[in-house]
Amino acid sequence: MSRRRVWALGVVAGVMVVLAAIVADVQAFANKERVTSMWVGAVIRADGSARITEVFDYDFGHSESRWAIPTTPSAASTGT
Repeated sequence: MSRRRVWALGVVAGVMVVLAAIVADVQAFANKERVTSMWVGAVIRADGSARITEVFDYDFGHSESRWAIPTTPSAASTGT
């Protein structure tokens, strides 16, 4: 490869690193509320009942608000 192409690739890589750093700084400064990850699993038993598990990793950021934990009504609580 010629020196000119190596230099151009170096410049492009440098610009990408600088842009990635800027995006990371903006995200950290904004620090908005967000779900960072989520996992859902379900086991359906032979009798038709189910066990559902939901796991949320939530980042509240700078916010003072807090959310309630969502629940799913069970068959016993709905009378069915």
